[in-house]
Amino acid sequence: MINESGVYDKLAERMSAGIDPKVDSWIRFEVRFYHERAEQEIHQLLTALKEKKESAHIVGCLATIIDFKEPSGMNAKHRSEAPTWSKWKELTKNGAEVQGFSAAPRVMSIESNASWLIREGGKSFVRIIASLDGDGFAAVGSAMALKAVGKLTKADLQYVNQYRKAIGSKEFETLKELRDYVLSLPDLVVAFDGPITSLLFDKRSKKEIEKVIEARKGGNGGK
Repeated sequence: MINESGVYDKLAERMSAGIDPKVDSWIRFEVRFYHERAEQEIHQLLTALKEKKESAHIVGCLATIIDFKEPSGMNAKHRSEAPTWSKWKELTKNGAEVQGFSAAPRVMSIESNASWLIREGGKSFVRIIASLDGDGFAAVGSAMALKAVGKLTKADLQYVNQYRKAIGSKEFETLKELRDYVLSLPDLVVAFDGPITSLLFDKRSKKEIEKVIEARKGGNGGK
């Protein structure tokens, strides 16, 4: 399985929780390795620890999975062509060569989404529907769709259209059209019983779902 990574403002997260870390800036980079990638990394890290080269190993890992760019004014399509940030280049120049990570596929696809859903999410889905009475499959699947549809981005639209084009289906012209399509599905459940609501929706998401349901009633998937 490929790795997952993210960069976020840890300081803002701590401050929002009422905790002041007493620092001016705290940006956190997090990466997760699964299955074969995790086993590969554990083996290499243990080797590096035995040789007292763990720092170089960690820097080498980072250098293969993230790259910071100099400000260039390039659009998103061409930003990868910009030169690497000089400070990042200086930091990573002494990193050890790490086999395998640079070759890890980074492009998400509908096929990889399906593979992840079956492998990682399948059992969780079954456990949830087996624990609930009533609509089960339709209700839980609809709840997931309603919580996610408002978070779809133009990148998601691109992934969907790439697959639809490959199988000969009509592509969505806009993100709004994609959202409207999901909200117009005839089997989409928009009313949930108490157990499903308490299990799947917190107070914030309840309000978000109410907005989505209203958009469905009005035939409008939102902007």
